[in-house]
Amino acid sequence: MTRGVYLAYRDGLNKGHMTFIGNISHYNQQGLIAPPTPVNRELRFTGEAHDNQFEMTVVSQSRRLSDLSTDQEVKDYVFPHIDPGSVSSSAFYLLEGKVLAAGTETVARSACVN
Repeated sequence: MTRGVYLAYRDGLNKGHMTFIGNISHYNQQGLIAPPTPVNRELRFTGEAHDNQFEMTVVSQSRRLSDLSTDQEVKDYVFPHIDPGSVSSSAFYLLEGKVLAAGTETVARSACVN
């Protein structure tokens, strides 16, 4: 299970970065099998928007203070596209004029509610 906060920042017209601060917990049928792993990562990207689509190319990713995760855990549970040069597409949807849903083609959609 991944629990945390994604924050996205625009660093210009076609550049930005995204951070994730949280943790990854591993469970089996008996429950939690190890202490949660702290995650604190930053992903820098370039991108282009077309209608409701956003194509993103990863420029770099970095581990930040307090991060104890492995790159494979981050790929599996947080940012599937962390290798420089990786390309992904996101679609943005406005639901009932109140909720913005977004996500890449490989992860579940995130919803932002005001």
